[in-house]
Amino acid sequence: MNKRQINKALRDCSFNPNERGPMRVVIDVNDPHYFLNRAIEAIKSSDLRYSPVRGLRLFDTNQLTFAIKLLILAKLKIDEENQKSV
Repeated sequence: MNKRQINKALRDCSFNPNERGPMRVVIDVNDPHYFLNRAIEAIKSSDLRYSPVRGLRLFDTNQLTFAIKLLILAKLKIDEENQKSV
């Protein structure tokens, strides 16, 4: 693992919050608790693919990417709320 790989993973998680689509629907909820709970669900569901033939766990990286996006939304909303209360 190196810095280039980390930057690529973060770029893969970027999205346009103004673009219509599934992320726009999630953003419109505008609740950090919802974002966190959905992220937890996505993380848990990412580890549901077990291959008994190989004896390996297969992870759904799309669910992990979605979870990271949700965590970013939660952090931004929490930061925004904390800024208002200062």
